[in-house]
Amino acid sequence: MRVRLLTTPPVPGSRNMAVDEAVLLHKIPTLRLYGWRPACVSVGYFQNTMREVNIEACRRLGVDIVRRPTGGKAVLHEHELTYSMVFPENQWGRTIIDTYKTISRVFVAALRGLGLPVEIRARGQTRARSPLCFQAVSHYELVLRGKKIVGSAQCRRNGMFLQHGSVLLDVDYVKLYSCLRFGAAAASSSELESFLTGINRERAGSVTAAELGGIIAQCAQTELGIALEESPLAKEEELTAERLEREKYAAAAWTHRSGRTAAKHSS
Repeated sequence: MRVRLLTTPPVPGSRNMAVDEAVLLHKIPTLRLYGWRPACVSVGYFQNTMREVNIEACRRLGVDIVRRPTGGKAVLHEHELTYSMVFPENQWGRTIIDTYKTISRVFVAALRGLGLPVEIRARGQTRARSPLCFQAVSHYELVLRGKKIVGSAQCRRNGMFLQHGSVLLDVDYVKLYSCLRFGAAAASSSELESFLTGINRERAGSVTAAELGGIIAQCAQTELGIALEESPLAKEEELTAERLEREKYAAAAWTHRSGRTAAKHSS
């Protein structure tokens, strides 16, 4: 199966989410690899931004806020490589968990190739109520020595799915703690170190986002049986992304709404 490889430079969160949704709407099978500038907190489709994000701290630290089209909890996007995949809904099974299980193989292969003994948790694991994605391990997500290192979320629409997620290179625990409202879920930033970690905290030599992207692309071809061909957004996708960013993802009404709309989503 031939699949587009879309590599995009770091851009604001509103642009990133608009591009992901535009690819989903135009139904082009795609593996996208990207980054964020400035740093950005993305909140899940169902989250209450006002309740779970410290908006004043984000403003003070220069951190954007955006709402994702997918479910799950908040993520601080900064020291990471982000991926998104758009494929037909039943490409690797009928359920969201089937898809998670298959896609997880890509990241197991990539991180083990870097010498990290990651493992897949077949069953989800929850902790105290928290706004943070990386404090809860969902079905078939990756952990390293008990700490989450890859976090993903998915939505389905018109026979296609969009799955995107963060592969952490490093973590600024103090900034993360400042940007979210943890309450009883974590009393201090140091507690977060027991929940999540980054690749470059766990190995002797560091890896860049670009290097990691090359590894993930190669593992995706091997593990998913696809042939990647690098190609940019089509003109129609560009126009859709521009409209979505302007009318939706850059709009306060979308970012700060309560998120209580029923749809097929998973964290």
